[in-house]
Amino acid sequence: MKKFIIPVICVIVLGCLAGVIVYMNYRSNLFTLPGREAMETEIKKLGYDVAEPERGLLDIAEIKPVVEIYAKPKSSDGKNAESDINFTFTEYKDSAQARNAMSTYYYYGEFLEEKKGKGEKVKIYYNEKKNLCYVVYDIKIESEGKLENFIVNASSGNSLFEDPTVDYIYGGVYMDGKRIVSITTSNPKKAYDIGRTLGNLGLPKP
Repeated sequence: MKKFIIPVICVIVLGCLAGVIVYMNYRSNLFTLPGREAMETEIKKLGYDVAEPERGLLDIAEIKPVVEIYAKPKSSDGKNAESDINFTFTEYKDSAQARNAMSTYYYYGEFLEEKKGKGEKVKIYYNEKKNLCYVVYDIKIESEGKLENFIVNASSGNSLFEDPTVDYIYGGVYMDGKRIVSITTSNPKKAYDIGRTLGNLGLPKP
């Protein structure tokens, strides 16, 4: 009888451990994006000003997000300075608009996941029921291919015209309901600062 009971106990214990691991993995993917005020606080902690893009024709066409802010480098002469981080926060009218905007980052993430090398990280998560999604990166791609360069630049938030040679990304893009935030850097020296910001906001890290 004892010989039968011990294997059963082992199976139950292993089953419980597997259940705990699955649950903890599920919990680690959950997060809540705070609103504008919290994002502005983190932008300022990084030493940047908070700015809003010019609306222009988007207002006329009525295809604007409800809220849109970004980190703007400070400059003593009043001119825009170069930035090696990207921090944007957008809140859309509804979840469908946010999901449509996030889908591009999701597909780019799938591409980068296939291209990543040993020791590099690209994690993708999507929960349709909660409309929760993220793509996080810690990746360096050395490639002269135009497609790779385009996707790395677009994923990092860098201008395709100002800096077409970006080959490193650390950070992530996150969607929660109607909100999307992108917090990344193309400078390895800024990875710690970005990681700290993600931690402050309770967001999954690479």
